[in-house]
Amino acid sequence: ELIEVLPGKLEAAVFAAVARELTGCGVEVELHIYISELQAPGELDACEGIACRAQCATWEASHFLRFECAALGPDGFPLLRVPGTTLSGLGYEPSLHVTVTCRFPFSVLPPWLKDGSRAGSLQIELREMDGVFARPLRLHICRYQRVAPEKRRTAVCIRPHVGLRQHSQLLNDWLSYHRLIGLDHFLMYDGDGSGEELVGEQAANAVSRKLRTEGRLTYMRTIAGQFGRRMQGLDEDFWKKIGGSSCIETLQVNHCLLLSKSAGFDWFVYLRGIDKFLHSDTDEFSGPDMFKMKLEHGWAANGVAFQIMRRHCGNRVQMDFNSSFSSLAPPVFAEFTGCEPLSWSEADPYHDESWVPMIKTQYAEAMYPNLGLPINASLDVKMISIRSLRAQHFVRAFEAGGEHGERTYAPNMKDEARFTEEDTGLSWAVKFLRAPPS
Repeated sequence: ELIEVLPGKLEAAVFAAVARELTGCGVEVELHIYISELQAPGELDACEGIACRAQCATWEASHFLRFECAALGPDGFPLLRVPGTTLSGLGYEPSLHVTVTCRFPFSVLPPWLKDGSRAGSLQIELREMDGVFARPLRLHICRYQRVAPEKRRTAVCIRPHVGLRQHSQLLNDWLSYHRLIGLDHFLMYDGDGSGEELVGEQAANAVSRKLRTEGRLTYMRTIAGQFGRRMQGLDEDFWKKIGGSSCIETLQVNHCLLLSKSAGFDWFVYLRGIDKFLHSDTDEFSGPDMFKMKLEHGWAANGVAFQIMRRHCGNRVQMDFNSSFSSLAPPVFAEFTGCEPLSWSEADPYHDESWVPMIKTQYAEAMYPNLGLPINASLDVKMISIRSLRAQHFVRAFEAGGEHGERTYAPNMKDEARFTEEDTGLSWAVKFLRAPPS
C-alpha cells in the first residue's frame, strides 16, 4: 500500500512482505518500507549504484522510527498488537529502506494459516509509534501459489527496463538462452509498461508465452510508481540522463528477493540486464543445462552466497554464423565476440565492481544490486572464478533498439581497442536459438 502518512509531506509504501511459519509457535511477518518526501530534487547528478544514496534515499529520519504491528480480525479491529523490530543501515549503505519484523502466535491468526487452505489473506496494520505518521498502513498478505518443486530451483531477476518492446529479439534470446542453461524462473520488471505486450498475460511473444504457460515467468508492470511520486520522478530523470534505473534498483532488488522467498526458490540471481549472459569456460559444464549442473555438482554445492564477475564485450569479430538457421540476425553473443582480456579480472577482481550477486534465499537478509547480504556475518560471500562462471556483458546489445537503446558507460567502455580477445564460447547455443521451428 502507498499512502500519504503525513499529508503534503511524506509518503510511505510497504513494497515487499513475506510471512514465515515459526514451527510450533506462530508466524513471523517481514515488511520492507520506503518512506519519502513527495517531490524529487530538481537537479540530479549522474551516479551509479550505491553512489546514488543521497538522491535515492528513504526519508532520513525513517531509520529512527519505532513500529508495532496488529493482527486484524474479520471486522477490521485489532486482535493483538505486537512490537516490531527494525533493521536499517544494512552493511555500509545507510539509506536503502527500513525492514520491520513482527511475530504473531497462531492463536490470533486466521484458520487458513493453520489448516493449509488457500483462501483468505492475513490482515496486518502497521502503526508508527513516535507520532510522525498521521495514519497507519493496512496490508493484506496473501498466500503465494507456488509452482512444483522442480520448477523453483533458481529465480533470475532483472531491473526495470524502459522501452522493452524495442528489444524483442534480444529479450527472446536472453530468455531462451538462460532457460536452456537451466535457470527455472524469470522475474521481469517493467519501467514504463512497454513490455506488457511481450511478457504480460496476453503476451504475443512466443517465447514469453511458452514460459508463462509453464509457470516460469512473472511480470511486474511500472514498478517505480508503486514507490510514490518522488521515486517515479527520480527514476524517469535517471533514464533521461544515463539510460539506467539507479534509484529504483536498490528497492526493486529486495522486492524481487522477497518474491523469490515467498515462491520457495532455492537460489536468487540478480542479473540486472538482458545484455548479460551467464557463461562458463569449464568444459564439463558448457552447453545445455550448464547452470543447473553447476548448482548440483560444482562450487554452488558448498556455499550460500557468491559474486559473479562480468566480462565486457563490444567488438565485432568475423564469425561463421550459419544464416541457414534463420533469417534473423545472430544473437549478440555471436555478433560481438571481441571482449576485454580475462586477465584483467583475474589480476584484480575489483577492477569492475558491478558484480552479479547469487544467494540462497533462506540465508539472505537483504540485497544490493551487486551484493547479497547473508543473515549471518559468519557466512562467506565467495567470489567465483571468472573462468568458472561469468556474466558476459555485451555493451552494444541495446543499440538495435534505437531510442532507449543507448546506455551511458564510462568513456572507454565502447572503445574497440579495449576488446582484444575473441570469445566464441557461447556459439554452441546459436543452433538452439536460431533453429527453424520443428
